[in-house]
Amino acid sequence: ALTALSNIGLTIVVEDDLGEAVTNAVRKLTITILGLDRLGIVREVSAALARRNINVLDLHTEITQAAMTGGLMFNGTAILACPDELDQAELASCLDAISVELGVDIDLMEDD
Repeated sequence: ALTALSNIGLTIVVEDDLGEAVTNAVRKLTITILGLDRLGIVREVSAALARRNINVLDLHTEITQAAMTGGLMFNGTAILACPDELDQAELASCLDAISVELGVDIDLMEDD
């Protein structure tokens, strides 16, 4: 079915690239994100994770109304598989910078 799409000008590339991010993943971390909804939250966080070869095992997001203001709130949780050599302090620092830039709370926790 994907081959038929090439007839309309699309190029489809499928690669099996599990790579080191999955095979060396020995630690699991959880990220929670909470803040006013805005464009780019998932994009910025997922880009930071990808640069560090972190695999997202599970991602759940939802938009709800804030109780007091009625504004839209973004609430997300991701379970991550991280390579053993991951510098968790550096990741936390990067997520803190994203948190400030986007005006959301991002918490990074190690799974037990």
